[in-house]
Amino acid sequence: MRQQVSRRSPKAAPRRLPASSVSAPVRALAWWLRPWFVALALAVATVATYAPVLWCDFVGYDDTVYVTENWHVLQGLTWEQVDWAFANLTAGFWHPLTWLSHMLDAQLYGLHAWGHHLTNLLLHTASTVLLFMLLRRMTGFLWRSALVAALFAVHPLHVESVAWVAERKDVLSAFFGFICLWFYVSYTQSQSGGRESAITRYLVSLLFFACSLASKATLVTLPFLMLALDYWPLKRVRSEECGVRSGGQQNLQPATSPFVALLLEKLPFLALSLASGLLTIHAEKSIGAVATKGGIPLLMRASNAVVSCVRYLGQMVWPFNMAVFYPYPKALSLWLIGGAALLLIGITVWVVLAARRRPYLAVGWAWFVVVLLPVSGLIQVGSHSRADRYTYVPLVGIFLMIVWGVVEVLSRSRSPKLLAGIIVAALLLACGWRTQDQLRHWRNAESLFSHALAVTRDNDLALNNVGYHIMTSAGQVDEAMDYFRRAITINPNGVEQWDNLGFALVRKGQNADAVPCFEAALRLNPQHANTHNNLGNALSNLGRIDEAIGHYRLALQVRPDYAEAQNNLGIALVQKGELDEAMVHFRAAVQYKPGYSVAHNSLGNVLTLRGHFQEAVPEYEAALRLDPDYAEAHNNLGYALAGLGRFAEAVSHYQRALQLNAGYVSAYYNLGCALAQLGRRPEAVAQLQEALRLQPAYADARQKLKELGAPASP
Repeated sequence: MRQQVSRRSPKAAPRRLPASSVSAPVRALAWWLRPWFVALALAVATVATYAPVLWCDFVGYDDTVYVTENWHVLQGLTWEQVDWAFANLTAGFWHPLTWLSHMLDAQLYGLHAWGHHLTNLLLHTASTVLLFMLLRRMTGFLWRSALVAALFAVHPLHVESVAWVAERKDVLSAFFGFICLWFYVSYTQSQSGGRESAITRYLVSLLFFACSLASKATLVTLPFLMLALDYWPLKRVRSEECGVRSGGQQNLQPATSPFVALLLEKLPFLALSLASGLLTIHAEKSIGAVATKGGIPLLMRASNAVVSCVRYLGQMVWPFNMAVFYPYPKALSLWLIGGAALLLIGITVWVVLAARRRPYLAVGWAWFVVVLLPVSGLIQVGSHSRADRYTYVPLVGIFLMIVWGVVEVLSRSRSPKLLAGIIVAALLLACGWRTQDQLRHWRNAESLFSHALAVTRDNDLALNNVGYHIMTSAGQVDEAMDYFRRAITINPNGVEQWDNLGFALVRKGQNADAVPCFEAALRLNPQHANTHNNLGNALSNLGRIDEAIGHYRLALQVRPDYAEAQNNLGIALVQKGELDEAMVHFRAAVQYKPGYSVAHNSLGNVLTLRGHFQEAVPEYEAALRLDPDYAEAHNNLGYALAGLGRFAEAVSHYQRALQLNAGYVSAYYNLGCALAQLGRRPEAVAQLQEALRLQPAYADARQKLKELGAPASP
């Protein structure tokens, strides 16, 4: 019997309506349904939300390491600095691509903070669009994917990653990670289209995974996330292997791959993860960020990781009281630990049991837990208990669970879809408002750490940083010392606190009292270059030049590019009469920090001492270009010009020095000598007499007045 063939096509092509019959609202809706339009809208919303970040300054905390005081970065992109970026472990990470991005910014924007913030914002915006495109490609859903991406874009917990210049590594790593997943999904969907095409996409995905790890090793667990995505929404796991169906969404890839094959497929990614993880642990140990002895016990770390995970979820729902630094708790309540553990176990059991009908719950939860695991605190890195920036990529999983779950509930209810849309819009607007409110605290270091003090307890790092900011920016030394002492009371083992207290005492002229503070800091960390330099300054002020030189040299052993220590060592060597070696260190200081006006002035001084006035003049001029109100450089330039017989020019610089510092005795004396050379005797006598009035024991001024036949006083 012949099989009857149906004459009806399986799926009739829809009949297009004439353009004239399509109403304007329908045409407008068609625009909204275009993916590129949605992507553009997401980009505009992200930029609009984060625009205030362009008016934020550097905040000092790690920004000095990554940009403002990093000589290699400030040199811009050169072959020498590219080699350094790939070879060093500064800041406790191997992240050459992060260094290269900072170098490019330094080359483009210099030390203008807005440019560095702009790059972070553009990377965050690009990641938002990539996430939307990735989710849409995997699931086939436009608006669900857009809503997840929108939450990623504007959620307040992500402010730290975007607004902190030093966290460039976060946004850069996520950017490359999303590209990696895009090509991975493309690879899974192209296998039936040709082996060569699939292999190419696989290798490109692997390349971008390497780029992500070379930006920051946060996404080392990405291969395991790929396995979760294989289950849903890619549906590459055979149903009979896992005992559940992956249904419920559009099937974009036949489920024909055995789990073992999928695992073997991830081996190159896992190899990169292992290498990156080991390198990161080694780098963190090299700077003392990972405790090897006397650190926090494993049980305490595990307890804190469990509690922190729940707190992240709580802050996702109620994003208030966020701080740049959360101190490690001295103890955790058993009730708190037990409750947090039960909640996490309960969620895990629930999503596993629901995986048959709602696989997005299991995959979303896996996304959150798997990506968060490397930064959960099980390996002790630093002294913080948790950090908002750690949620940057993990929260995508929770957003996915919420969006897909809410849409499913709404699809089964009779509630008005318009009302749901209004609620969603209100939620996104609320997140955007909180994000902009949080950005206010990132204006500068004082506002950032003052806010941290307001929302946390026993925050020694925030106390230390507020104290340093008000001391260096506002000159409030006594107030700063109070902050440092409070920080030391909370944490007696804080190296920075002891160092800053000593630094404040030096600024008050109490050098003998400062020495024990520096010695306490060095007992805690003998390799702390800043403390060696500051102790050298205190000893130098006490006249203990040889001891000071020893500490300057120790500082340079730790940090050869430490421009301040190079300059200070040069000054100490000048006091010892070792001018040749001093000049070497002054030139090194200028090389490592081209914008260091003090070093240019010091180099000019040693050239002047050797009688090289012609060579000294450009150094003083460089110092004044960098700091036009540098009174000492004006006086010294005048002295060099006088040495060249250019007395009229010298007079103008002496006068400018006195405008800036009315009590500058040497400038009065030098001005008097220059005026005498120009034959302006009465004016010369007046300046020399003023020098003697300010410093009655000034023998040179008294002798010069005697040569001019004038009395020592008017």
